[in-house]
Amino acid sequence: MSLSTPAFICSFKTYPGTADREGLDLARSLSSIHAVGSTIELAVAPQTPDVRLLASETDRPVVAQAADAGEPGEGTGDVLVATLAAAGADAVLVNHPEREQSIAATRTLIDRCGDHGMDAIVCVRDLTEGVAAVELGADWLLFEKPADVASNDPLVRRHPDRVRTFIDRVRAAADTRGREVSIAVGGGISTAGDVATAFDLGVDAVGAASTVVTADDPAERLERLLADL
Repeated sequence: MSLSTPAFICSFKTYPGTADREGLDLARSLSSIHAVGSTIELAVAPQTPDVRLLASETDRPVVAQAADAGEPGEGTGDVLVATLAAAGADAVLVNHPEREQSIAATRTLIDRCGDHGMDAIVCVRDLTEGVAAVELGADWLLFEKPADVASNDPLVRRHPDRVRTFIDRVRAAADTRGREVSIAVGGGISTAGDVATAFDLGVDAVGAASTVVTADDPAERLERLLADL
């Protein structure tokens, strides 16, 4: 299943209180806030062992935090796209700044996600990487600077012009290939103004992690982030 837009993607990473039943409770509490009048699709990215739990016990789209491009067989510890699809994941993060992957692996993962009806959300750092990912067939791009992750100082606040240029040029590159690509931004998103600015600039989704899941009340924090929409 493809992710609907506009969307807010909340990654749990491996923060305390986000695994197993606690992760399920977190997803449910975030969903309760999302359900109150929001037009934004809320997607969650739980720890990998919890993909099946959240996919089966909530109505949220589930994004896998990562996958491996290895072949089935002798790949101890590998997490395959087919396995994630069977568990109920709707999308996979590819080449995240905290888990960088090669161009070959990125291409393989994009293809395998497509084979299983899932979105590949390819993380890119700049326009050059964004256009390259489009050429590889990416459905989604997540544009963020590695240094901005968990910084509370996002690019949409510092340099909105760069974000707008990225969006315009990446979409133009996709158009020349007769394709469409959805664009998300992340990296330090921490205020309602950041979220509103991002959507005003033309993105399809906003991603965040620590600003939500490490808050004393994550659901209340999400509500505040979406308050200006």
